[in-house]
Amino acid sequence: MPLLLLGLKGRWLPRTRELVMVLAFLSFSVLFIDGGIGQAGIYWALMFPFLAFLLTGVKFGWRWILAFMLVHGSFLFLHGFGLMDLNYEHDTLRFVPSMFLLFTVIACSFQLQQERRQSELNRANRELQEGECKLRGVQQHLEESVLLRTQQLEILNKKLSLEVDEKIEALQQKEFAEFKFEQALKMESLGTLVGGIAHDFNNMLSGITANLYLIQRQVTSTDALKRLDKVGDLTMHAAEMIRQLMTFARKDHVKLSEFDMCSFLKEAFKLTRLSIPQDIRCELVLPEGKHFIKGDATQIQQILMNLINNARDAVEGVDEPSIEVRLTRSDPASPFLRNHSDARAV
Repeated sequence: MPLLLLGLKGRWLPRTRELVMVLAFLSFSVLFIDGGIGQAGIYWALMFPFLAFLLTGVKFGWRWILAFMLVHGSFLFLHGFGLMDLNYEHDTLRFVPSMFLLFTVIACSFQLQQERRQSELNRANRELQEGECKLRGVQQHLEESVLLRTQQLEILNKKLSLEVDEKIEALQQKEFAEFKFEQALKMESLGTLVGGIAHDFNNMLSGITANLYLIQRQVTSTDALKRLDKVGDLTMHAAEMIRQLMTFARKDHVKLSEFDMCSFLKEAFKLTRLSIPQDIRCELVLPEGKHFIKGDATQIQQILMNLINNARDAVEGVDEPSIEVRLTRSDPASPFLRNHSDARAV
């Protein structure tokens, strides 16, 4: 029976339970009629209700039990009229039907309890499945909500990053503007200071120039006159520098003029060479011909003086120090001409 129920059920032998019930019905009927060993065959019929309810349930089990009772009742009826001889004692045949009913009620109670438990288990299983479906739905909704929230947070994070970058850039621009404003204030103060100093120094140079002119009229020595001429040139150059400082202080436009750079450098180099020690070899190298430029002679003189002074400081402490001032022609490139439309070759 276990092999028949487990190995053959629903596979190659259909309706296994019905076949088992038929075999059990016939087997118990034959035992009932035959009597079996020690006239115990009639007691095997008491196991039929348990088998019927176990295999077919309460609903269909009662049908098999009623059919079993009807058939065995027929056997008892025939035995009572002497038409069939059953090898049992009279008391056994009288008490077996009531025992059969008792075992049937007990088997039905067990099966009802089992089916109720199975029903509760099925209901719990259905509730569990429904809970799982709801849980999957909630989980899916939660995942969608988390994904949507994550996307929103990413967008918000990008906006915050842009705002932070803009804020940092604005702060940097503010600091740079404040720095430029402070520098402008400093330059304005410096211009005011330079204007005052240049004005006073210009008055002193005027006095020096006037006294120098009076001395030149009284001196007759040729060598002394040459030295006084050099002093006069230096004084005029200092006056021109003072004029440039006053121009810077007043923020006037510098007046440009055309002049030969080679001739100018020859004269400017003579004056600037006086500030260089004798142990430093200083040489001026100029190209052939004339090279005209448009600029301010005083500014160029100041540039030349600054360059030579820087070179003097650079060669200090060097063996055989040497400074070379060289003028070369440079043609402006196209990008320079595009950026400076007022520049032109002279």
